[in-house]
Amino acid sequence: MSHQAASILIIDDVPDNLRLLSEMLRQQNFQVRKATSGIMALNTINELPPDLILLDIQMPGMDGYEVCRRLKNDDNTKLIPIIFLSALNESVDKVKAFSLGAVDYIAKPFDLEEVLARVNNQLQLQALRRTLEKRNQSLKKAMEDLERAYNESSNLRTRLENANHELKMANRKLEALATIDGLTQIANRRRFDDYFEQKWQECLQMQQPITLLLGDIDFFKPYNDHYGHRMGDRCLCQVAQTIENTVLQPNDLAARYGGEEFGVVLPHTGIERAKKIANSILENIRDLAIAHAASSVSSTVSLSLGVHVLIPTEAIAPNTLIECCDQALYAAKEQGRDRLIFTQTLPP
Repeated sequence: MSHQAASILIIDDVPDNLRLLSEMLRQQNFQVRKATSGIMALNTINELPPDLILLDIQMPGMDGYEVCRRLKNDDNTKLIPIIFLSALNESVDKVKAFSLGAVDYIAKPFDLEEVLARVNNQLQLQALRRTLEKRNQSLKKAMEDLERAYNESSNLRTRLENANHELKMANRKLEALATIDGLTQIANRRRFDDYFEQKWQECLQMQQPITLLLGDIDFFKPYNDHYGHRMGDRCLCQVAQTIENTVLQPNDLAARYGGEEFGVVLPHTGIERAKKIANSILENIRDLAIAHAASSVSSTVSLSLGVHVLIPTEAIAPNTLIECCDQALYAAKEQGRDRLIFTQTLPP
């Protein structure tokens, strides 16, 4: 996708934000449109869908969350990438944004170079997705043509098998694109949710324990404010890769849960292994020795971890494990951060 062909819609009720962003993007030869309210934005998108949307959250009438929800529930607009730009910088705000389908979240006040870098990244991903979709369509058509001529030549059968292989490879690339976090290159929230549900059912049927870890980088907003968003992104990547490299079993999954929060699913894992992995994660993060002058608990970047283990039953909803783990994480923060709080649900 060339810059000349890329259309970007900015939705923000603050004129200064609209002016800064539109001038910067037009200088890069993007086609820019603007909307100052949710209703105006939806009408504009229905008339001519953009390639990417920059969306504020706090707007009069209809907020950004509702705009995002409506777009993702519409088959005509659900694939348009949405980047939130907001002064709201709490984890709960970011988690909500990603759960509604946003591909990225930038905190205000924003850095124009950072916005441009993230916009280019998402447009590249969008271009790759469209290329793969077109490839899928052409391969499917080729398969249909080959199937009609299957009995005419053994050579056609070989071509069909080759086309089927190419289709599978293209689908794998597309699936990976949809389940990998663009910044940290580990599993994203969508992959986490799907995998957690799958392993919950598996452990329920086998009556095996399942453990969940939720971790939050301590004082990450002050880190961003002190070192800048580029260093913040680098910190997120280092922490994410460290967590993933600590979780070594093939059935374990480390994911970016939202913002500066990470989740780890450990199926068929009880108390002892859960504690060992959690403690290893904390130690490995400390060993990174990433300077954090804005932290009040450590001179380097640290992590607060909540861990909960239980054996699923029909009487326990999967979300219960997430809620218990979140409570453990909250307790770790309340008790001083840079620590692990471990809880468990005992069998009846």
